[in-house]
Amino acid sequence: MLKSGVLKAEEWYVGPLNQWSPNLKDDDLFGVLYQGGSGYGDPLERDAARIEKDMSNGLLTDAVARKIYGYAGAEAKTAAARDKIRKTRLAKSIPAERWWKQERKRAAKGNVSTVVAQTFARSAKRCRSS
Repeated sequence: MLKSGVLKAEEWYVGPLNQWSPNLKDDDLFGVLYQGGSGYGDPLERDAARIEKDMSNGLLTDAVARKIYGYAGAEAKTAAARDKIRKTRLAKSIPAERWWKQERKRAAKGNVSTVVAQTFARSAKRCRSS
């Protein structure tokens, strides 16, 4: 909204990892923007009318609707696209126990993203100070 001019500000700030800014003063505007929240349930079960409404409101592109929701316009094409996504999921899936063992090994080596590392560091710091 700042870029489009809907909101005007003398200055603005986005903290690392979108964290709370310590520089807030009285009458400052604090905003939080979430993109593509996880929602509830399987995205492949989302009603086509809701997907179409999101698309018409500019919240989704055609490409995202296809990738995330398996939406292909016509009901039969959408059903086929969703079946294909389900088959791909099944082919790539592994038992949760095996996945967890792999993740623990990876994390123990420090092979995690910066966001994950910082999140765990902050959590550990809070646990130590409690």
